Amino acid sequence: MCSVCIAFITHNCKLLFFVCSFNSFISIIYDMEREKLMETLKKYFSIMIDGATDAGTIENELIYVRFLGEEGPVNVFLSIQDVKQGTAAGILHAIYTAFEEADISDWRHKLVGFGSDGAAVNVGCRNGVSAQLLKDIPHLIAIHCVAHRLELGVLKAIKEDCNMAKLQSTLRQIYEQYHYSPKALRELRLIAEALEEKVLKPSNLHGARWLPYVHRATKILCDSYHIFVAHFEDLLSVERKPKSTINSCGTGKASNKLFA
Repeated sequence: MCSVCIAFITHNCKLLFFVCSFNSFISIIYDMEREKLMETLKKYFSIMIDGATDAGTIENELIYVRFLGEEGPVNVFLSIQDVKQGTAAGILHAIYTAFEEADISDWRHKLVGFGSDGAAVNVGCRNGVSAQLLKDIPHLIAIHCVAHRLELGVLKAIKEDCNMAKLQSTLRQIYEQYHYSPKALRELRLIAEALEEKVLKPSNLHGARWLPYVHRATKILCDSYHIFVAHFEDLLSVERKPKSTINSCGTGKASNKLFA
């Protein structure tokens, strides 16, 4: 057998040994953490669930356990389960499967709280997951996620406030100006360098959680307000004659709102 083949086999054997050792190490850590979790779940606890979609476009349900530790509330990841059907029955089956795999048979007697987002499949008063759980666990307290409710309340309040609506429109136009125009972004950064300051690219308002995105976009505008104003003043100066394009029109609108 040639030396190249021997070297190849030796390398693969070492790699296989490393993979097996790594898997064994992870398995030991998992068993230790699982034993700790089983000890804590002997007391009363709550569960929190949330849906997600993986890279294979397979719907999953994440299940967390929340209990009172020595220093306060503790959140622990319990399981992630595939959801065969995006219905209350499918999600409920995922919850039951998670506790079965964790070998916790009496979890319904210790479960006191249930938290989820405001989707009808979770909080529906008749056939939602919380309603189905209440049939088996009468003492259960079901809670619509406070963060989700807060965001829904803020969104409704913004729609009724013209000033907030103007701010939202201005932030969106500023983002589009620098997102779709590399030239404008380059000029903005050149102005920041000339002023010996740093400027971040305006961020989008859209995301999984709307409020943090608005906060970030507003903070970027406030922190570098004078840099944006300097760039818009340069764009509107008589020395420059921008072409009548969508971007230039957007710049004019954004600058008018900034100076208002």
